[in-house]
Amino acid sequence: MSSILKFIKYAFTKYPIASNSLVYGTLYVGAEFSQQTISRKVLTKTPTSYDTPAIARYAVYGTGIQGPFLTIWYRWLDKKFIGTSYKIVAQKLLLDQFLMTPQILVIFYVAMSIMEKKKDIFEECKQKIIPTFKSSWSFMLGLAHLHGSTFCAGLSDKNTRFCKL
Repeated sequence: MSSILKFIKYAFTKYPIASNSLVYGTLYVGAEFSQQTISRKVLTKTPTSYDTPAIARYAVYGTGIQGPFLTIWYRWLDKKFIGTSYKIVAQKLLLDQFLMTPQILVIFYVAMSIMEKKKDIFEECKQKIIPTFKSSWSFMLGLAHLHGSTFCAGLSDKNTRFCKL
């Protein structure tokens, strides 16, 4: 095993919250940066500059909220549902999608509204939570089914993890 992979495995084993926070922060920033690149630079006749405060909000959310929250959630899920059988993975997937996803969406919309200093921090959540949940449901469950019920292998040798992307 290369020294880089050994370090990564060590970091995720020894410091799971910090490691996952870094991963989620990177994913959120990368997604927002990509979205802004396409909408502000590629699909427009007049390119505009990046909205760096928005990118910073995604960094705060991904690193400071999503990373720790989901690390603790998946740790609990892996302890309660041990194994990689189809039944166990299906149970994890359904719990993740129907118990955790609504909470994550509320936290996301409210946290972003707070960071944007919106007057009504629940307005965007009320407008977008149902369509977002439906999209998430159809995408994540469809992807899991298409890919043999697991679509993100974690670093754990004992069990299978699936990721929210």
